[in-house]
Amino acid sequence: MTTTTSYLSEEKPVRKTDWQNIIVYSVILSAFIPKLVITEGVNIFLPELFMFVGLVFGFKQFILYSEQRLLLGIFLCMVLFSIISQASVVDFGAILRSVKEIIYIPIIYWASKIRNTQKVLKNLVLFGCVALLINILMYMMNFSVANTIFSDAETLSSGMSNRGIDIFSLKLVQLNGLAHGIWGSYCVLIFTLAISLKQSGVIKRKHLYIVGALFFINIVITVSREAILILVVVYTLSFLRSKKSILKRGWILIVFAIIITGIVIFGSDLPAVQKISYTIDSFSNNGSESNISLRINTWAAYFNFLSHNVQYVLFGLGFSPVNFYNHISPYSHADIVNVPESAVIYCQAYGGIIATICLLSLIAAAAFKINKNSPYKLIKYFFIGVIITNCVSGVSMFSDLLYAHLCVVYGLLIVNNNEDKSNTVNSQG
Repeated sequence: MTTTTSYLSEEKPVRKTDWQNIIVYSVILSAFIPKLVITEGVNIFLPELFMFVGLVFGFKQFILYSEQRLLLGIFLCMVLFSIISQASVVDFGAILRSVKEIIYIPIIYWASKIRNTQKVLKNLVLFGCVALLINILMYMMNFSVANTIFSDAETLSSGMSNRGIDIFSLKLVQLNGLAHGIWGSYCVLIFTLAISLKQSGVIKRKHLYIVGALFFINIVITVSREAILILVVVYTLSFLRSKKSILKRGWILIVFAIIITGIVIFGSDLPAVQKISYTIDSFSNNGSESNISLRINTWAAYFNFLSHNVQYVLFGLGFSPVNFYNHISPYSHADIVNVPESAVIYCQAYGGIIATICLLSLIAAAAFKINKNSPYKLIKYFFIGVIITNCVSGVSMFSDLLYAHLCVVYGLLIVNNNEDKSNTVNSQG
């Protein structure tokens, strides 16, 4: 009697690629991949392609967690008022911008499903280093004696935040607007994660030195006061809350040593030093600094506008900088900008009072959960720094690169950790 061998039993199972890994790694890789430029003012960020495909997974991915529901509330208000604002200013981009903010919300959901958290965080830092190195090389290619904070925008260090590939010419092009605040905040996130992973034994000291070197080179060539402010918040809270003596906090000493050495060697050639010197000189000579004055003037004009048009306390103007400027400029007494430059005013101006309530509720809910669940103190301080800076300097936390990474880290470390605790409690019950 002959025995027939079943080859089916010998076949190796096909390895399954989970959608959460695709989403999370599309965000991680986006730090050094330029956007796709469809036409002027219309570009696609890498994670957006996958999030559009991910719509087939249904509505649950948008609303599972309270933070997601609050984000959805903010941007649905902006979509609504962007549609209404078309009667004043035809700006279909306002609707598209609002919708694009919504499609990032499921990143929190998918990141919370990751189980090999430390491996993903380690890869986030690794690919972050690649992005930081690419940015340095791009800066060196554009470097010249005339390369100062007042020179052409192409010389400013913003990584791939404001660069894209034109799909018709296949050339790397400079996008409108500056993104050094977004890039600087991203750099602080990578460095903060690296320190946290070193303290938990996930990466070695020599790896932290490499990350630190790349980080500080990027910080000094990126003229972002926002990034420096976040860094100051992280360091200050770490210093005040730590029980160790300053001599035992070696990474703090290393940081200050690198900063002082860089300033001594390169001095005024460093864009960061130029920016700080410019700010100090401006306040000394004029009592103010132009960018800061523009923001304050814009806030004053907006609140003056509200005092004369109280209905806009309830209603927003839509996600349209043109519509925002047209409404508030008659109430300004000095030069202003066409964007709110503050997360709170951003939500109030674009989405009305409901969006503002959702934002404040989001900050409160996230702060509680971060304080409760974050396995790394420095990450907790980083989120605090982002919230503080975004209330007074731009809205980088809702700008593609940083927004996507904040969603990934929040899902991985805060929501994911909360889910693990809940599962542990349920299994013990």
